[in-house]
Amino acid sequence: MKLWDAVDGSEKAHIDHPHIVKSVDFSHDDARLATGGQDKKVRIYDVARVSAGATAEFVHPKGVRKVVWSPDGRSIYSGSEDGVVRQWDVASRTVVRECATNATGAAVMDLELSADRGLLTVASGQSVTLIDAASMTARHSFGYRYLVESASLLPGAGTHFVAGGTDVHVHVCNAETGEEVWTDRGHHGTVHCVRFHPDGATYSSGADDATVRLWKFDAERRKGGPASAAAAATAAAPARGGAGGDAAADATGLASSVAAVAVSS
Repeated sequence: MKLWDAVDGSEKAHIDHPHIVKSVDFSHDDARLATGGQDKKVRIYDVARVSAGATAEFVHPKGVRKVVWSPDGRSIYSGSEDGVVRQWDVASRTVVRECATNATGAAVMDLELSADRGLLTVASGQSVTLIDAASMTARHSFGYRYLVESASLLPGAGTHFVAGGTDVHVHVCNAETGEEVWTDRGHHGTVHCVRFHPDGATYSSGADDATVRLWKFDAERRKGGPASAAAAATAAAPARGGAGGDAAADATGLASSVAAVAVSS
């Protein structure tokens, strides 16, 4: 793990882990940093003296895919490859509560805390689960026909969530029923990450096609009104691989998104 200065780009610290680090998260006061990875541990570091090593470790039965701090800094939520989300008390270093996200034990792929609504949005297996962060009980769990890699709840209203995964599309769904409201097309590989902007006006997605796309949260489609012309154009575009297929797919994807950024490896 490396700690960087976000202003000048200089490396501030380098901390070796015994295995792959899958997730990092700063506490809300920026004083502490949590990491989680394939060595089945969550580690906590003091940012001011991160080179001194971890101040606490939380051991899991399987690899850790996601770590998130609570707003007050007293708890850490972790998502593990055993399909369980755990709430840890930082002071006592013990599990306070836990919640299984699916019946098959599929790994937790993504975990987001919506502090304004006290909800955890979890992607695991073919499901999106909304968990009450205080009681750690599932409010809703919705199943889909694709493996869900990431999900994000609309800030504030909490009426919708976006999800992405192996079917290469970005899906906007009703948070009460799980019903898909609309689909954004444009990616050509598995979607690994989706997130709403804090103002809820846009959301972003990153995929295996080496692009990051920014999408508008369309108010008319949210209300169930007519889809945008861009969405209609996407549906009518030639299939990828046909005559002009790649170009058409890229063009219609960009028409319904705000922007796309290519990422080189």
